[in-house]
Amino acid sequence: MSETISNNESLLEMHEMTKRFTGVVALDHVDLTLSRGEILILVGENGAGKSTLMKILAGVYRPDEGTIRINGEQTEIRNPGHAKELGISIVFQEQALIPDLDAIENIFIGREITTTFGDSYMGVLNRRAMVNKANAFLEAFATDIDLTVPIRELGLGQRQIIEITRSLAENASILILDEPTAALEDFERKQLFDFLDRLREAGIGIIYVSHDLEECLEIGDRIMVLRDGKKVGEMAVHDASVDSVIEMMVGRTLAEQYPKVTASIGSDPILQVSNLSHRKAFSNISFSLHRGEIIGFGGLAGSGKFELARSLFGVEPITAGSIELDGKAISGNLTPQSAIQQGIAFLPADRKSEGLFLEHDVQYNISIANLKALIKGWIRGAPERQVAQSYVDTLDIKTPSIHQMARHLSGGNQQKVMLARWLFAKPKILIFEEPTRGIDVNAKVEVYHLIGEIVKEGSAVIIVSSELPELEGICDRVIVMHDGMIAADLPREQLSQETIAYYAVTTSGEGPNGNH
Repeated sequence: MSETISNNESLLEMHEMTKRFTGVVALDHVDLTLSRGEILILVGENGAGKSTLMKILAGVYRPDEGTIRINGEQTEIRNPGHAKELGISIVFQEQALIPDLDAIENIFIGREITTTFGDSYMGVLNRRAMVNKANAFLEAFATDIDLTVPIRELGLGQRQIIEITRSLAENASILILDEPTAALEDFERKQLFDFLDRLREAGIGIIYVSHDLEECLEIGDRIMVLRDGKKVGEMAVHDASVDSVIEMMVGRTLAEQYPKVTASIGSDPILQVSNLSHRKAFSNISFSLHRGEIIGFGGLAGSGKFELARSLFGVEPITAGSIELDGKAISGNLTPQSAIQQGIAFLPADRKSEGLFLEHDVQYNISIANLKALIKGWIRGAPERQVAQSYVDTLDIKTPSIHQMARHLSGGNQQKVMLARWLFAKPKILIFEEPTRGIDVNAKVEVYHLIGEIVKEGSAVIIVSSELPELEGICDRVIVMHDGMIAADLPREQLSQETIAYYAVTTSGEGPNGNH
């Protein structure tokens, strides 16, 4: 962690911020300050008020009470365009880049540099000037990215840097980052953190919103905690610990962040994978999965772990090998529809684009995977409502009603709705892709408990995760992928973050410290 340029040179002051929605006080007289060259960590559970506070700063909402000062001058932020004029820029978790355009075109979209000739009112794009300006930003922050290739060919970490560079090109002095590392692997996080360090040294003020407390303590200078719309405390990062921050967030000590439920593991495999291959992502993969067992897939980006999990649900094509379910070979090409019919469920990491029907309500999202259980010539409304309400109650899904649109739920509750959908379908195997990405501490623990209950009931679970503590904490075994192959199949007694990380980066037959 670098030192800030100045702990006293105030860049932003938000005083007594209050925002009310119908029947709800979303923010209750919250104060926030930010200095030049400071990374302020903003944490709190979903619903704590973080998004509302940042949307006020970004000009999306107007506060009901309170004042804002930027560089010592009081101002009213009228709208998002005005916020940008004031030097405020927000980079959301869901990236807003256009994948078929290159980095230059994305950075300057809507603000292209043009050259005019004579009295002509028509300008010609000056690509060289845009390239030089973008390179000047990236060189100043010691970052090497190919600006000429389509965005889709860049890594997620590089895309995040391009989004931030676009903000810098708009002369941002206050940068808001919303869950910036949620989709990044470890090496991409380091690349981003190095970039943020240099922004801090250049005097940019950064508000960093994240649920990953360990990374918050690594990158931040000061941490501020919201709970139930109120500011409950703040402290210097060097005085904070994960446990102390969690206690402030939830109002009580969270004794166990990764609860491990012990279930009876069956003797015969429910799933047997033999010599499975993908045209380019993985090859000759063999493993078994038993009832009551939680297996984790670990590895770096590009290791093949995500493609392997998706191939088991029929999303990715299989070019060789076989899959047996309950001792019977799955014949023909596996598709998501046939996987569901045979008792395999899949919860994707990207809830919004792949997992949920955002414009439909909670009831629809829960019942959609098992409509046959509700049909007698037509879908019966009363049983569908009863099923949805029973899962809302059982999983403690926080929603005003089963008719609430899915897009309006918090990340943790969206995850629970997807889980309810598959529990209603009664699968034999549940495949979770990044099961706790972007959800708060309490919601994570609830999801872990639910996974434990699933295996206690006799189903089996596969978890694909980039979070080493998660893999170590709740899995019975972890299969570590490296370069499309299995580098290690680790039983629980050998699980540690160090061991998983070791096999993720090496093909050596020996483990850490020379152990096999």
